[in-house]
Amino acid sequence: QNSANMRVNTNVEMGITKIDARNADNLYVTAGAQDGFVETTIYTPNQGDAYLTTAGQKALKEMAVIAGSDANAIYIECSSPLPDSNHADNCKDIIVDAESAQYLELKVNASGAKMGGDAYDETKNMITCPRDSSYRHPEFDASCALLFGNGAEIRKFGVRAKDGFPKNLYVSPDASDSLIGEITVYCGADYLTESVISQYSDFTDSTQACFITEAPTPVPTSSPTRAPTLKEKTPTIAPTTLATKYTAPPTTSETKYTTTLLTKYTRPPTTSAP
Repeated sequence: QNSANMRVNTNVEMGITKIDARNADNLYVTAGAQDGFVETTIYTPNQGDAYLTTAGQKALKEMAVIAGSDANAIYIECSSPLPDSNHADNCKDIIVDAESAQYLELKVNASGAKMGGDAYDETKNMITCPRDSSYRHPEFDASCALLFGNGAEIRKFGVRAKDGFPKNLYVSPDASDSLIGEITVYCGADYLTESVISQYSDFTDSTQACFITEAPTPVPTSSPTRAPTLKEKTPTIAPTTLATKYTAPPTTSETKYTTTLLTKYTRPPTTSAP
């Protein structure tokens, strides 16, 4: 759909399988009905923001959220101000791919809300954080924030965060009251390094493989190596050419001048001696 803003609100079970907002400026989704967006795939705006909130139980679950090609921010909230019973299973078994976005914020901090599944399955429970984002949240100092707490159940799921935690990924301290499963964090350029988090203190443990405070800087390392090599070639060629041109003339000149002086000066004294 092409529009300034795209709004989708549901108070009844609608069985929507896809919401495509890639050509919209911003996307606003309010899930009010039970099973309103179950097994729904949502494509966020290519350059704008997406806001997904719940207003009913089991409203956002078993779904996928895919960031647009150059998305700005994605906000998913499974903790709107409702009676606790209305949050049952919200955010359970969801996939969020925000790799092309600048910022992702996922808030699951209401009693009854769930994050992840009873068993870890990366095809159902995976969060991919923004990759190489230039944005850092002023409070969390990261481009990916998972805000847990208040009785929400954090079960088993995976997180892909290229630059690890806390550099790329922020997890709220309140998660210590909610983490009852395991979070597997994958970091590195190819997401091949992993840390298994079973308690909140693991996020502050510097021995964790994905504990990274500064992002790798491969580009500055290769740049200075090339520059000196190019500069060395210029002075080597120039002095050689100048020395060749300068040496030849003095040698010829000096030979002719010395021979002439000696010949003219030696003969007169020999004739006048007798």
